[in-house]
Parts: sequence; C-alpha cells; structure tokens
Amino acid sequence: MKQHQEVTDKRIDEVFKRLDADIPPMQDIFYGGQVFDAYRFASDLIRKAKQAVVLIDNYVDDTVLTLLDKRKKGVSATIYTQCVSSQFQLGVDRHNDQYPPIEIKRFNKGMTVSCSLTMKCPT
Repeated sequence: MKQHQEVTDKRIDEVFKRLDADIPPMQDIFYGGQVFDAYRFASDLIRKAKQAVVLIDNYVDDTVLTLLDKRKKGVSATIYTQCVSSQFQLGVDRHNDQYPPIEIKRFNKGMTVSCSLTMKCPT
C-alpha cells in the first residue's frame, strides 16, 4: 500500500511540474462538440513538426490531405492506412501533382488513430 502511495505521489508531482513548466501539450482530450478545438490542436501540432508527420488512421479521406498541408516546407508526410479506395488514391494523386507530396502506405496491423511528429526537442 505504501509503495502504491509513493508511485501515485510521484505521478501527481509530475503532473504539477508539467503544468508549471508552461510547455505546450503534445496530446489532449476532447469531448463531444469540441470538433473545432480538436482540429485547431491537430493543426498547431502539424505546424510545429520540423522533419516528418506520420499518421496512422484506417479512416482517412481528402480532409486529412488538407490538414497535412499545414506542415512547414521540407517536412515530409506519410499516412499509414488499411484501405485505400480508388477515389481516395485519385485525390492523393491530384493533391501530389499540385502540392508537396503525401506518401500513402498500406498498414494492416493497427486499428487506432495515431499521429507522430518528428521535431527537435527544445534545449
């Protein structure tokens, strides 16, 4: 019991340290009706990427392409997804003809949505 309390205290201390550090969050929780807040949060994260944005999502559509276009020049973008419809592939091809390319790769091992940004850590 005492060991569990110590672990809990350390976790709480870590939460307070992060709150006091004024570091922008890398993840957040959004509730029903907070669609714009979630969109803005994702857009801000993509804008902060310095090397690459990797999205794992089995339910992508052309709106994701628009979102990934918010990345800085020179930042690559890759989407891993299970199913690539001919309509979505056509949209990707048309997008890549006009804008910095987004690479699409088939990924059959996951069912969750995940986004990874490669950034330089602040010193």
